[in-house]
Amino acid sequence: MERQRETDKKRDVQFLAEVEVTRLNPKVSLSHMSANEPFNVRNAFPNLGVADPKMYVVTHQLDRDYNPSFPDMWVLSGEGSKVFAEVILQGFDVWAIVKASDWIQDYAPTLGIGRSIWMELPSPEHLQVSDPLKARFAAATKALTDMETDYRRGDWPDLLEDSRAISELFRDWDMLEKLLIADGYSTDAVGKIQASLAALFDFSSKFLHKLDKDKKLAPDLRAYREEAELVLALSMTFVNLFARKARRQA
Repeated sequence: MERQRETDKKRDVQFLAEVEVTRLNPKVSLSHMSANEPFNVRNAFPNLGVADPKMYVVTHQLDRDYNPSFPDMWVLSGEGSKVFAEVILQGFDVWAIVKASDWIQDYAPTLGIGRSIWMELPSPEHLQVSDPLKARFAAATKALTDMETDYRRGDWPDLLEDSRAISELFRDWDMLEKLLIADGYSTDAVGKIQASLAALFDFSSKFLHKLDKDKKLAPDLRAYREEAELVLALSMTFVNLFARKARRQA
């Protein structure tokens, strides 16, 4: 279900439940009977040992002079047959949707999948920036959209490949550095951000390049979901950071 949830735009769980129900269908029919005036069972049948004077007893009395029109009288019938009950198997499909919030808070912990931290990362496509950075942010936004599509499909290597386009946004570092300083960042804080970005792109490149910086054959690193989530989350966070700084200075 977790894999299926990754492909859903709203991160909901959608599944088709095939339900089979076994039920016992009674077919018993009672013969129509009518009751006459009650009588005292003890007086009528003193040998029955009936203690309750109000108790009724079903009896059959042979009358040699009575010839019924039916040769075989019945009390119970299985709707005209000897089958008094039948087992019926029924199957039907139920399409169910579990909302993402319910899955994270209630279902996942109960099923042993674990708890998740719910954090909303706003898409930078709705953030307005100044003209010099518009083209770069547009390219970064498209890259994030492609990465999100890769994530839903479970294409972890493709996600890391598409993340390379994010680095184009940060090539002109002087312009971005001015945004941070204008917002109150110290020189040391700006350096930490720059180092973090460099480390992120260097890390993601390890899963793409067969040769390292020294032109030596690099080990074949396989990207899994956890690497893809790390790169996607950090890339989106960094783009949001600079987009908001740029909007504030516009």
